[in-house]
Amino acid sequence: MKHLQRLVNAVWSLAMGGFLGLSSGLVLAVILAFHTARAVEARPGVAPYDDPMFSQQWADFIGGAIGRGLFHIGGSVGIALLALAGVALALQTVLYSKQSAAAPRRIRRLRLAMFAVVVVGMGLATRSVIQMDRLWPGLYDPAVSRETRDQSREQFNAIHNRSEQFVTIAWLAGFAALGMSPWCDEGSSTDAVASGHEG
Repeated sequence: MKHLQRLVNAVWSLAMGGFLGLSSGLVLAVILAFHTARAVEARPGVAPYDDPMFSQQWADFIGGAIGRGLFHIGGSVGIALLALAGVALALQTVLYSKQSAAAPRRIRRLRLAMFAVVVVGMGLATRSVIQMDRLWPGLYDPAVSRETRDQSREQFNAIHNRSEQFVTIAWLAGFAALGMSPWCDEGSSTDAVASGHEG
């Protein structure tokens, strides 16, 4: 049983740590892409995005295009890691269900609640990304009026800001859940030692 607990704990830590590391790396990569595109005054070479009417958004388009590609690829890996972490956490709940110590049990419940916040936050962020993908073509459509494009951009920016808030909350909850793990594991091992002495 101890070996199984250690294996599940390792899977949880690796999956959750991998998810947090991947998502943090993606955000840093996108920030770097925007910064570089603006610094070198990059210009897209694909119509209609290279139209002079979009000259003020060229760097944003390039940074956004890179970001969309990264998030579409990295997002799939992130979802898989988050799902694996969820399975490991569910197994931990089952394996530790017979532990009697109240303090570790409360910490494990709190960790489970933090993980739920991560799932909800990333779910809302994913929905925001889908909404932004639908608005993206209209931001650079020369066939529509400038007023319509500005309205779409304003809506796009509002959704983008909300997605950042969702991701930030999910990150904080994820780091909190991962940080609680040593106390959960230590508590369970303490229970096992105590049970051995009683026997």
